[in-house]
Amino acid sequence: MPIATFLNGFVMAKNMEKTNNYFQGILQLRNVDESIMEYVLSQFEKHKIGIAKIQEFKNGFDIYSASNKFSRKIAHKLKNEFGGQVKESPKLFSKSKLTSKNIYRLNVLYKGPELKKGEIVKFKDKIIKVSSLTKNMIKGTDIVSGNRISVPNESVKILEPKKTIVVNVKPQVEVMHPETYQSIIPENKKRVKVNQEVQIVVYRDKIYLL
Repeated sequence: MPIATFLNGFVMAKNMEKTNNYFQGILQLRNVDESIMEYVLSQFEKHKIGIAKIQEFKNGFDIYSASNKFSRKIAHKLKNEFGGQVKESPKLFSKSKLTSKNIYRLNVLYKGPELKKGEIVKFKDKIIKVSSLTKNMIKGTDIVSGNRISVPNESVKILEPKKTIVVNVKPQVEVMHPETYQSIIPENKKRVKVNQEVQIVVYRDKIYLL
């Protein structure tokens, strides 16, 4: 089931006000995960703001909102809490028959940061699994020491996980390097089995188990 279909069902299940296709504008959410979507919908529910529909895209969602003021408020709240960008773009919708004035609908875009919860990043000599994000800081776990750590979010490099297999566990764990195909000892310890497929990240020819 597409996520947008599920979220439209969520709206109905929560008895949130449907607007019969009426909306003032569109709250466009990009680079967001399901937890942020659920939070946004809970705020619509809490404040009794109507939603005409939810449309899903490859990198986010459009919420057809009955209140431009509320869409602005939510977008800036997300920016203050998670970072990212907010942009507003009015779109000509029609002309009033009574006043002959143009009627505009407002698109409010919130684009979250590229970095997301669960990703692996490098900060100086540390490899960190991200657990949460704020506007200025990243919180996560140092995968070598296991310690919790907070670092500035503008100073990290995202590392792409790769798959490989365990080739030995005694006297020490060794995995196959995904590029050289040589056995290599990971920098951190984890309980694994021979021939087990594992996820790793590579940085400067060093291997880190995830």
